[in-house]
This record gives sequence, structure tokens and C-alpha cells, in this order.
Amino acid sequence: MFLFLTDVEFFPFDEQVCTLVFGSWTYNENEIKLEFEQAEWVDLSEYSASSIWDVMDAPASLVNKRSRIEFQVRIRRKTLFYTVVLIIPTVLMAFLSMAVFFLPTDSGEKMTLTISVLLSIVVFLLLVSKILPPTSSTIPLMAK
Repeated sequence: MFLFLTDVEFFPFDEQVCTLVFGSWTYNENEIKLEFEQAEWVDLSEYSASSIWDVMDAPASLVNKRSRIEFQVRIRRKTLFYTVVLIIPTVLMAFLSMAVFFLPTDSGEKMTLTISVLLSIVVFLLLVSKILPPTSSTIPLMAK
């Protein structure tokens, strides 16, 4: 069984916990005995690093008198890409929208700047909707 509920509330600074459960549905704890070498942690020596996720830890445990083995993998999203592509443009567009208030009221460029900033925000929201992981359980803080 594989259990992975995506919680993207703090996207792109989120951590996820994936649970892997190995056991038998047909035999009980008196008929089966599962064992593995390490009793507390998963061996990550063969793991090849991901460009999107960092593995934080991977505890393992025996459940129900060795009839089920449970592994948990806690991963954290690498944030450099999302910072450059999402957060920095958001801050820049916020400053540009505030710059409209510093222009003189009789300036003809005030309306042009406002429309340009509005158009860039709409295009940026389209980009963000493509990048955000789809889930219906929580809404990311970035989208609130």
C-alpha cells in the first residue's frame, strides 16, 4: 500500500510525507514474519538525488509483531526555481503596481502603466496555475 496525501498549503516551501506499507492481506501476524536489515532507517546509499526534492529522513518500523513493515519518506521541495520564477516576479509586480501612485495625476503614462501591470499579473497568474500542483484538499498560501 502506498499513501501520499499532497499538502501544498506552504508551496513552494512545503514538505511531504510518503508512507509505504508492506504486508500481507491474506495472512495474519501468526502466519507471516517480515524482517528487514535496518530497524530504524531506510538505507539511502543507492538513492540518486532528485532535482525537485530533497530527502529529509526515511524512518522504518515494524508493525503488528512483524506482520507489516512501514516506511516513511519525508521530502522537502527545492525552492530555488520557484523563488526565481514565482516569488521575485510577484514582488516586482507589487512594487510596479504601487509605483502608479507616485506618478503625477495629470501624467498620461499612469493609465498605460496600470494596464501593463494588470496585464502582466494576469499572464503571471496563468503561469502560476500551470506550475502549482493540482490538489483539491488545500489551497496554497500563494494563491489565497
